[in-house]
Amino acid sequence: MASQSALLAGFCYGGLSMEIDPKVPSLIQFGYLSTTTGGMAFGLLSITIAALCGMLGPGLALRGGEGANSMHKAVESMKMESR
Repeated sequence: MASQSALLAGFCYGGLSMEIDPKVPSLIQFGYLSTTTGGMAFGLLSITIAALCGMLGPGLALRGGEGANSMHKAVESMKMESR
């Protein structure tokens, strides 16, 4: 999931670095730039969440204070995030 998000965030960054023709109406320019920025922001958010799940999930499973329930809680949380 993180690799697809990184790819799409890279495409969004490429779209932001393009020069927009001055003849295009400012409302369309604003819509294009805001949509591209939003796509890149959500891609980076997805990468961050995937990294945090990968780092903190195993720690909860190994060091949780509730025994086997911590393992089940970690697995269920990672399942919900992967959907």
